[in-house]
Amino acid sequence: SKIAGEMVPHELVEREINNILCPEDRLLAVCGAPDSSKGEKLIVFYCDRERLAPEQVVKRLRERGIPNLWIPKAENFIFIPALPTLGNGKLDLAALRRKAMEYADA
Repeated sequence: SKIAGEMVPHELVEREINNILCPEDRLLAVCGAPDSSKGEKLIVFYCDRERLAPEQVVKRLRERGIPNLWIPKAENFIFIPALPTLGNGKLDLAALRRKAMEYADA
């Protein structure tokens, strides 16, 4: 995503969150959505409410010294029952982008 003119790599944000949670399975995916003030914003789709508390994840990311632009807002963590996958088991990025558009600022 390009947020306030700076590129923010989704994979690195995912990795930092996964380092906090230490999951065995994939619990989340980071995606970009249009934002009227910064160009884009980060959306985190997650599928495990018990292990992921958005406010705690944001706090831990700040404690780790992650750049502020790389830290999704707690209100942009969206629970979904399951992450969309393709027939081969890989993450369905197109389906995630479509879902992220539902959370875009107009």
